[in-house]
Amino acid sequence: LAGIGNPGRYFSEMARFAPQVLIEKHVALPDHGEISAEILNAQPTHTIVVTEKDAVKIAQIALPVNKKILVAHTQTRVTPDLVECLLQRVKFNQEHRGPKTA
Repeated sequence: LAGIGNPGRYFSEMARFAPQVLIEKHVALPDHGEISAEILNAQPTHTIVVTEKDAVKIAQIALPVNKKILVAHTQTRVTPDLVECLLQRVKFNQEHRGPKTA
């Protein structure tokens, strides 16, 4: 289950680590959308894997959830090329900024 901007990418990454026979269903919710106990309890499985972002929302639900919730922890890797690109972009923006206004 994923309520993020690009759930397809999340599902693809999950498939790299979990055999397809373990994944019954992909559920994409709207980014920044509500996650209710009803949505969770309606899933046809006993265990639901969610993003860290969605786990925070689920922790705030006061209603009972009758499912085991597992959290897929993610890690972002920043390559040296990306850092260099960002630094060049910042430098460009600083050099081409318009006149300062009061």
